[in-house]
Amino acid sequence: ITMEFREDDGKGTYVTCPKDKNAFKLRCDTEKKIIISVSQVSQNRELKIERCFGLLISPGRNLKHSDMHLLDMVSMGTTNDGKTNIISGHWDPTDPTFQILNTETPKEMKVFMTVAVDLVMEGIQEPVRFLIETKAKIFPATERFWYFAKRPLQEQFVVKIKEVEAEDGAEEQGQYEVVS
Repeated sequence: ITMEFREDDGKGTYVTCPKDKNAFKLRCDTEKKIIISVSQVSQNRELKIERCFGLLISPGRNLKHSDMHLLDMVSMGTTNDGKTNIISGHWDPTDPTFQILNTETPKEMKVFMTVAVDLVMEGIQEPVRFLIETKAKIFPATERFWYFAKRPLQEQFVVKIKEVEAEDGAEEQGQYEVVS
């Protein structure tokens, strides 16, 4: 999974937010998009993503499910080769829920934030949630960044599944349960 943030540049387009020392550089009071790309690396068993059930964000880390805040879905699609799913959601930082992530951080401080994506996968009954914890430094809306890396955050997850039998005892192909 790769994740990046993009901010409205005031000209109708969204530009990639820089990342420095493992922290995203975000501006206060600026409309944002979160872009998540999901690719399956292992070919043991292809897990086709049917849809995104939710894209959530919250300040902090080690959060409970109830602490997360659902974002408005903008889109979900696949790349031309069909191997990567792209999920993007709109984040309005002026929403009072996100006050911590919309308040300028002191010079050497950073804030933690957690992003979750719930995916419905073919053959798996329950949605699968991927949690990404990262840091951010919040700057004034007028801040200009001169030298920065635009690398997205990349995290690798392992989903272990097992095949389950149909309740009537007959073998039903392609029904799985997430082990971990």
